[in-house]
Amino acid sequence: MATQITPESATGQILAQLADTNQRLAETILQLADTNQRLTETNQRLTETNLQLADTNKRLAIVEMDVAVIKSNYARREDIAKSENTLLKWFITTAITLAGLSGSLAFLAARFIH
Repeated sequence: MATQITPESATGQILAQLADTNQRLAETILQLADTNQRLTETNQRLTETNLQLADTNKRLAIVEMDVAVIKSNYARREDIAKSENTLLKWFITTAITLAGLSGSLAFLAARFIH
């Protein structure tokens, strides 16, 4: 025998389906709220990361300028060799001049004493 659907049983089935749908909607809303919270936290972390990146870029620009100044002012081997040769020439010239001057002064002193 075929089962007959009565209005009471149809209403019960519809109400059961509506309750199930309502429960699934409530679960979906909770999942969406959780996803929204996680997205908000991710957005906050990204904002903090962007601020740190901006600060890092400023500091990097300062370091790049400092390195450029250091590179423009540092001495190469050739520069040091030139300076060394110049200083050596001045030292020898000064030593010879002082030796000649002291010899001349000694000679003059000996001449005036005798």
